[in-house]
Amino acid sequence: MNGQLGGSGVLIWVFGILYYATAALSLYITVDAIRRRATDYVGSPDGRWFYAVPQGLFVVAFLAGVVMPSIRNAGFGLVMLTAAPVAFAHQVAYLLRIVFPTRERREARSAAVAERSDRTAGGIDRSAGRGAEPPG
Repeated sequence: MNGQLGGSGVLIWVFGILYYATAALSLYITVDAIRRRATDYVGSPDGRWFYAVPQGLFVVAFLAGVVMPSIRNAGFGLVMLTAAPVAFAHQVAYLLRIVFPTRERREARSAAVAERSDRTAGGIDRSAGRGAEPPG
């Protein structure tokens, strides 16, 4: 070997597809994390920016590497090589915690939504129509 790692064509294709899929999923998670309500993060120790910012940075770095070929050097390749698996693990955590939560998190989320709707109602009888006076 002359100092380079060799791989079969199939392996290169698999890792290439995984790399582009990670970038596409990063874009989805960035947008989805910003659009979700605050109650969707109930039961999760992290907020929306914990998921949106790192995924957004990965998308920006990926697009910079695609659009500006002048920055594609060994250092940039090493950064992206180490960032892609970290971004992928972060995506799996987002999908499992926020998009497809456990039963306990779903129940906590439902309770938070109910509490929030009770708080925003402010004791006003909304069934009586617009401009109804508060009871009592």
